Amino acid sequence: MEFKAIFHENIIQSDLVYSSTDYSFDMIESSFGLDYELILNDLSLSVFNEKIVKVWGFCGLNSEMVFNGKVPQSKKGSLVVVNESGEDLSYFRINHEPFPVHINFQTEWICIGDPIHNDDSIAVEFIKNCIAVINSKNKLTALWLKPEPFPELRKSK
Repeated sequence: MEFKAIFHENIIQSDLVYSSTDYSFDMIESSFGLDYELILNDLSLSVFNEKIVKVWGFCGLNSEMVFNGKVPQSKKGSLVVVNESGEDLSYFRINHEPFPVHINFQTEWICIGDPIHNDDSIAVEFIKNCIAVINSKNKLTALWLKPEPFPELRKSK
């Protein structure tokens, strides 16, 4: 599974929210069609016309996932799925091992994946407050999310 960014100013403006009751992300006013879903950890990335148009699903967060890294510099655009192999993507898991989850409480960004980005990586804000980081091999290495309002998190037991 490969990804590419196509840069433009007209990104999806749906609001990203997090339910602390359900431990899940969702998007308000997301009215796109659906061709298939890609799975990252337990999150679904909805694909329509080969572009990721929605992020939603389970993502348990707790106050011990602290990380003080910075969100990568990004440009606005589309996150495009590249499927040159012709695989059936009706249910495709992006990662076989779970990506770690990191939270920066000062900036209120959540990183799913590798929070350290290299100079050869590119970052694209494909939905308002949703940034994907793609490495030089066109693999998704991180998904940065900023739900509004930021969730109040409990300490894990």
